[in-house]
Amino acid sequence: MQNTISLKDAIKLLKNGYVLTSISNDLTYIFVFEKETIEVRTKTYRVKVSLEDFKKLYSDFNFTLIRDEDEPQENLLKDEEYYSSIQKKQ
Repeated sequence: MQNTISLKDAIKLLKNGYVLTSISNDLTYIFVFEKETIEVRTKTYRVKVSLEDFKKLYSDFNFTLIRDEDEPQENLLKDEEYYSSIQKKQ
């Protein structure tokens, strides 16, 4: 099992270009920092939230690292395609 990341550390990592994930209620979340907001992605929706809203809404989540800033962008696109294909199957 991967080490979990605290909310405070998650925000630092997101601001530095890392992509994080978390699972809650059998739903996988992906978190990406974009232009002073955090985009939250699941198989059913995408939403952008402010840092303050992120702190309030996701304070009880356990985060894990899924991609670092040095990994090619195409791998993130493959991840998005994978999660999209799962959504279509369900």
